Amino acid sequence: MILYNNINFIGLKLNILNPKQIIKWSSIIYKNKVIIGEVLIPNTINFNTGLPILNGLFCEKIFDYMYIWNCNCNKKLYDINNYSFFLYCKFCKNKLKININRKYKLGFIFLNIPILHLWYLTGPLKVASLLLNKNISYLKYLIYYKYFFNNIKYKQYFYYNKLNFKSIKINILSTNIISYLFSHNILYKKLKNLNLLVELLNNKELLLINNKYFKKDLYKKINLLNLFIINNIKPNWIFLDLLPILPAGLRPYFYINNNMYIISTINENYRLIILKNNKLKYWLYLRNNICFIFEIIEKRLLQQLIDYLLINKLILKNNNTFFNFSKIFQGKYSVIKYNLLGKRVDFSGRSVITVSPNIRYNNIGLPYYISINIFKPFLIKIFKNNNKFNIIFKSLLINKNLFIIKKFLNKLLQNQFVIINRAPTLHRMNLQSFIPMLTEGYSLKFYPLGCASFNADFDGDQMSIFLPLIKTSKFEANLNLNFDKNIISPSNNKNLFKNLQYYKLGINTLLNLNYNKLFNIYYFNSMDKIYELYNNNRLNMFNLVWIKYINNNKIFYILTSVSRIILNLYMYIY
Repeated sequence: MILYNNINFIGLKLNILNPKQIIKWSSIIYKNKVIIGEVLIPNTINFNTGLPILNGLFCEKIFDYMYIWNCNCNKKLYDINNYSFFLYCKFCKNKLKININRKYKLGFIFLNIPILHLWYLTGPLKVASLLLNKNISYLKYLIYYKYFFNNIKYKQYFYYNKLNFKSIKINILSTNIISYLFSHNILYKKLKNLNLLVELLNNKELLLINNKYFKKDLYKKINLLNLFIINNIKPNWIFLDLLPILPAGLRPYFYINNNMYIISTINENYRLIILKNNKLKYWLYLRNNICFIFEIIEKRLLQQLIDYLLINKLILKNNNTFFNFSKIFQGKYSVIKYNLLGKRVDFSGRSVITVSPNIRYNNIGLPYYISINIFKPFLIKIFKNNNKFNIIFKSLLINKNLFIIKKFLNKLLQNQFVIINRAPTLHRMNLQSFIPMLTEGYSLKFYPLGCASFNADFDGDQMSIFLPLIKTSKFEANLNLNFDKNIISPSNNKNLFKNLQYYKLGINTLLNLNYNKLFNIYYFNSMDKIYELYNNNRLNMFNLVWIKYINNNKIFYILTSVSRIILNLYMYIY
C-alpha cells in the first residue's frame, strides 16, 4: 500500500489486503458504468488470431488494451487534434487506444470457497494457529481433508453413486463428519465472528493464571491482537475470498513464428486455479444429488494450487517449477532487498583502503576519480554563471584531468564531511565521518590507528563513501559521527585509538641500521641537505650517512640512517 500526505509521497506499507480493496483496484469506470475485473475463463489468447479472449487472463476489457495507437476500424492512421493532446483516427474519428494501465490494472478470481493463505499458516508468526487456538498440524489435517484420504473406512465413498448416497446420509450425519466436510467454511466463520477486544481481554486474564510455558504463546497472541486492532485488520482476511491476478503487462506473451507463442509460467498456474475453481462450482451446484467425494477432491486441489502459487513445492517435467511469490520476497535478489533497499545512491562511491600514515587521524584520502564523480554537481554549479557553455560541455570539461579543476576540488573539500561505512555494519562505530583530502591513485587512504573501530585491516577491505547533502545531516556528521569523537567504545569503554602492529613494525624498521651498506657512505654537515636529497630521490630511506655533530667546541661525526633522521624530524614537529 502506498501512503500519501497532502503534499507528497511518504512511504510504503505492507498490510493484509481487504477483499473490497482488490475489487476497487480491479474495477474501472467506462461511460458511467463500473466494469469489475473478474476473470471467468482459463483461456489466454486465440492462437490463430493472436488476440486475447474475452473474460480470459489477457482480456482487454479487464487489463486495458493490448496494442497502442490502434483504432476500432484497425487502421493505424491518426491525426493530432489542434485543440487537445489526444490522438484521433482520420476515418472513424474516434480516440485511439492507449494501454497505460496494462502494467498496473489488477484482476481477480472469485473463489467458491475461502482458501487459507499459507503464509499465515506456516509463516514465522503462525497467525492462523494463534487466532484459532489450533495446532498447525491439525489445521493442515483440516484444510487438506486428510480425514477422507488417510481413513480406510471412508475410502468406500469413492465407489458410491448418487442413488446409494441417500442411504448412507444418515450414518454420516451421526458422526462428526460435517466439521471435516466443510472445514474451510467453518474456520472462516469462526474468524469472522471473532471479537478482537473480547479475545484480547480474555488472554490478558489468562496471563495471571497460566504457567510460564503457556505465557510465551499468550504474549505472542496479545501482540498480534493489538496489531490487528491498531491497523483495523479483520481476522477473516487471512482467508482468500478473492485471489488477485497480476496485471497482464507483468506476465506477457510473445509471438515467435508459425503460430508459436512464448507465455510466462505464472499464467499456467492461474489457468489451473480457474479450471479447478469452475469445476468446484459445478460440484457445489450438484451437491444434493451426487457423492461429496468429488467436491472434497476439488477443494483439496484448489488449496494445493494456491499454495504452489505462494510457496512452490511442485516440480514439473524437465525440473521446471511454477512461479511462486515467496521467491520474490526471499533472498539477496528479492524485490525489497534488490530493488527497493538496494538502489545505488548518486553521491556515493566504493574503493579498497590502503594505509597512509602521512594524513591526519580525522582525514581520509579520496582518489581523484571518486571525488570528481561525487562533487560533479557542485563543480557544475561553479560554472553556472558562464552562459557560453551548456551543461553537457561543462560535464565534459570537468571529466578532463585539468589542473584548475583540481584547485576547485581542493577548495570544495575543505568544508565538506564524508561518511565512511564498512560492511557489515554491526554497530554504530562502523559508520563515521571524516574530512576528505584529494590524493593520487585509486584507493582510499586510511589512517592506521582507525582500524580498531571499523574492525578493518589492509588486506583488501573495501569501504563505502557517502556525501551528506542536507544541513542537518552535515551538522550531525560533524557533531556525532566525527572520527575524533568516537575514540572510546560505547559497549565496553575501551580505547579504540591504540597502537597496532603496523606502527610497531614501522618504528622498528626505521630504527634499524643496515651495516651491510657501510661502503660509499656520504658525509653531511646539516640535516637540511639530507632532507633535500631524500625528497629528490637521491637518497634511500635505509642509506647510512655520517652527520656532523658539535659538542663543547668539539666536532664529531655520528653514523646514522636517513630513516632515523626523518623519524627525529616528525618527533620534533608533533
